[in-house]
Amino acid sequence: MIGPYSFKEYMQVVESFHGSTAPGLLAGGFMVDLAMKRMPEGALLNAICETQACLPDAIQLLTPCTVGNSRLKIINLGRFALSLYEKDNGEGFRVFFDSGRLESWPGIATWLFKLKPKAEQNQERLLAEIREAGQRLCGVQPIRVDPKHLHKKNKGRISSCIQCGEPYPLQDGPICLACQGETPYVSIPGRQPGRSTHLVLVKPQHPGKTSRGLVSNCSMCGEPYPESDGPVCRACQGESVKVIRD
Repeated sequence: MIGPYSFKEYMQVVESFHGSTAPGLLAGGFMVDLAMKRMPEGALLNAICETQACLPDAIQLLTPCTVGNSRLKIINLGRFALSLYEKDNGEGFRVFFDSGRLESWPGIATWLFKLKPKAEQNQERLLAEIREAGQRLCGVQPIRVDPKHLHKKNKGRISSCIQCGEPYPLQDGPICLACQGETPYVSIPGRQPGRSTHLVLVKPQHPGKTSRGLVSNCSMCGEPYPESDGPVCRACQGESVKVIRD
């Protein structure tokens, strides 16, 4: 079982929500379920996801934590891992892929480390291995989240931007972030304040989904990470948001 679902039922839910039976989302279901079982019954949960790829959707499908209600934070450390923790005290559990356990599942290892192009991977075998492996692929760590990540950030006062006319948080500056140049769009020809009626194009630096490139084990923590992030993973470079309990 994955939460309230059989594996077959969960595959159907995943396809309906995500658009495909993505391997990362199927494996993520086992990870979320393992973390949920470690948490006290009735606890008010928040979540952290350390990757933008697939895993956030598993959290949103199986827990009350979503991006929209601000109970799910995506802090992209490049690792396929998640944490569930109690909202008030930050104590919980982190679940991650333990690459030392992959020997029995070569299809998963090929997918995780990108040893073959996606088109050359055996999708049917991969899904079967994920189902067979289940939670046996996962490592678990008790964690306490850094207090600075515990509380929802207040947007403060809201006003209309004097350039575009749209509401925005005043703490962002004298004009909204988009009008400061952070918009992902090339232009909005003929734009009038408060109106958006023209076709816009996405800037080249915002192309959508990008490849993580080669994946390797971090020489410090041993977890898989994209080599493009540097000689060690982002968490081991100091971007980690967790504190391991004594």
